[in-house]
Amino acid sequence: MDPRFPAWYIAAALEPKDEFLRKRWQAVTEVSNSISLAGAFELVRIFYRMPPSDSAFLGNFEAAIQKHDAAFSAGSRPEELSVLAAAIITELHQSPSEIADLTSLAVTAYNCGGLGSPGAVPSVVDLHRDYLIHRSQDQRSSSDDDFETISTDLEAVFKKAENADEPLAAVEHVTEGTRQMLAALINRLSEMKRRQQLFREESDVLWWVAGGYSRDFNKPFGDFKSSSACIVVGKELADLVAEVSGPFAASAFINRILKTADDKLLAMTTLTTAVNGVDLAWVKHLIAGGVNLGAEAFCPVTLALIEHGRSGGKSWSGAYKVVSPVSPAAKMLGNDLSSQMYRECLLLKRMRKSSGDA
Repeated sequence: MDPRFPAWYIAAALEPKDEFLRKRWQAVTEVSNSISLAGAFELVRIFYRMPPSDSAFLGNFEAAIQKHDAAFSAGSRPEELSVLAAAIITELHQSPSEIADLTSLAVTAYNCGGLGSPGAVPSVVDLHRDYLIHRSQDQRSSSDDDFETISTDLEAVFKKAENADEPLAAVEHVTEGTRQMLAALINRLSEMKRRQQLFREESDVLWWVAGGYSRDFNKPFGDFKSSSACIVVGKELADLVAEVSGPFAASAFINRILKTADDKLLAMTTLTTAVNGVDLAWVKHLIAGGVNLGAEAFCPVTLALIEHGRSGGKSWSGAYKVVSPVSPAAKMLGNDLSSQMYRECLLLKRMRKSSGDA
């Protein structure tokens, strides 16, 4: 059992009795080992007490818990349900994967740097933010394999075949050894392809930062003269990123771009001011095509842009308040706004790709 589990119950004003904590944790472990991305997103919704997108999921989730403790009832203990959802999506960190990455992006994006919902257990949001940082470091760390090891192993396979008593045994040794070597080479090529993508990411991002030039608008960021540049910078950085977790220095890249373009872009701004300054044609292109699994629901800045686009430049705050936990009058530093847009676009970029793959 995660030693933090009882503390999460206390944070949600629930009494952590040992008699049911162990049963609940068995359910947490079982669900986390088999959860799909769609299910993980539903758990994020439960954690933040958002309306469900899948009406059947809550009943299935309750049944999974009752499998280990028949006394559990989701209807009578909504706070506990939120804690259990938090525990499951955090347990995904034990086996890093794209599902864990996207779930953590959804958790941190909806929180919006503390301006959005804190969830039933606010400390869980920090855990997901830390996970993404460590994930970024791990995915970009060097771990070169030794090609000579593959060659040496292959020589050992043929040597073993030569010493075999029967011709059939020799063939089996060669076949199995060759299969293993090919598998190792395929894995190696796959890793080399991934690293090439990261090298290209580094090159593209560094040239973009050095140039301080908007790829979408074909002009220097210094020419924007409004906080709308913060939104565009976040989106364009996400366009250049290869892995969902993003580069470790993303915040520094954003800060450098904004500071070089105009120090005023780092100042405090409101969400309304920044969104109203964004070109409507750019907004319509950004939101075209929809997003798989309704991931935009976790993205407060994107939701503001969607409502801005739908309004045709008129007032959008009323409709926005219905769908977002963040106030349209919320104040954010330019770097924070840009970083928020960056996280949201990383999530939406991957979800759009999965829609295309389907």
